[in-house]
Amino acid sequence: MCLYVCVFVQLCTEQRWVSLRLDGNLSVKKRQELVDTFNDPTHPSFLLLLSSKAGGVGLNIIGANRLILFDPGGYNFAFTSTHGPCSQF
Repeated sequence: MCLYVCVFVQLCTEQRWVSLRLDGNLSVKKRQELVDTFNDPTHPSFLLLLSSKAGGVGLNIIGANRLILFDPGGYNFAFTSTHGPCSQF
């Protein structure tokens, strides 16, 4: 999965979009801190790249108004309770 997230990181860099990345390499202790940073309206982040492998249980990502679920591995069953606008690729 990191391969796909890395491709999106490269795209963000090329487009000069400020992005934050939450994947399995980020310690559980630092995950909420990163989400709080993303939710802060004064932070310039445009995208939160969230890997489904990282486990998003209990994270309140209120700063997002859209979700694009890129699911190359067929893990969409984990997101059956997702509410709001969602596009799946």
